[in-house]
Amino acid sequence: MSNASAASILCSICLEHITKADTICRTTCGHLFHLHCIQDCLLRSRDCPECRETDVQIYKLFPNFDENEGGSCAMDEVQAKLQICESQAMDLAGQLNEAQNDFLQLQGQYTTADVEINKLKEELSLYSEKNFMALQGQYTEVENKIRNLKKRNKYLSLQVAAKSKQLQRNIRTISLLKRMFKKKKLKRA
Repeated sequence: MSNASAASILCSICLEHITKADTICRTTCGHLFHLHCIQDCLLRSRDCPECRETDVQIYKLFPNFDENEGGSCAMDEVQAKLQICESQAMDLAGQLNEAQNDFLQLQGQYTTADVEINKLKEELSLYSEKNFMALQGQYTEVENKIRNLKKRNKYLSLQVAAKSKQLQRNIRTISLLKRMFKKKKLKRA
């Protein structure tokens, strides 16, 4: 039996490939499973988990695997996929870093605008103590500045919220890629 065909045999209980390192067994009905998988199933029911034949017996198999045939192709494919995942992870990490920098910059602008709004409010309260008629023009100007700054503040708040959502999506994507990378790395090992 060649490695190319052995690598495509799956245990239908755990859905993992049967490899040379596994203890393999067959049932009286001819199905192949990992020994530990079928033993666990037979503790619950004496039926074959694949075809439900009753009162199944199991027999260990000792196949000879050809380790050279097809192995390098599969390894090259896994290595290529791994490099693609690593490249995507690096790209996403760069995007995450850029998004974090943008977020910090927007947060700084938001804070600056908020401080300026507070200063303008303080100025407004000082001027309100003086002659109202003389300061009415300045009052209108300050109110316009406050209105514009509030609009800008609202705009910046929306940008901060959007960048925050984008940052969360990027974090989830990186987390998913890391898990995929770890799974591929574990399977490769």
